[in-house]
Amino acid sequence: MKKTSVFAVAAAVLAVLCGCTSVNSTQKFNAINLTDSSMKAVCVSHVQITGCYILGLPLIVGSSHGDGKCTVFQYTGTLENVMHLLTKEAKAKGATRLVDVNVTETSEICGIPFLLSLRRMQASGVGLRPAGAAQNAAY
Repeated sequence: MKKTSVFAVAAAVLAVLCGCTSVNSTQKFNAINLTDSSMKAVCVSHVQITGCYILGLPLIVGSSHGDGKCTVFQYTGTLENVMHLLTKEAKAKGATRLVDVNVTETSEICGIPFLLSLRRMQASGVGLRPAGAAQNAAY
């Protein structure tokens, strides 16, 4: 009974700490000047999909369905999924184009080498729209 309780608590802590998707955006800028005056910056967005893997197999990974979601035993921490979420977020903020897109992937070995690893796939970019287009709710 005691071993089962310890395992359940460890699994819950692991799920809370590592298997989430994070999507963040801001629409508040401090006088960003673009070289192309025909475009206006409307948002800066950042997406992160984090996952915990055992021997390279997914245990708990952030979901490609959105912010705060996770999946079990599915490999969703891919470049395709992180870019899908980034473009989805930029479109939701009124952007018609993404520039300065940056994608990174990091991996950390946790505990016994090669047994447990933590991987993060991140993407960020600046969402633009034509300068003459209707104003979004941003200030």
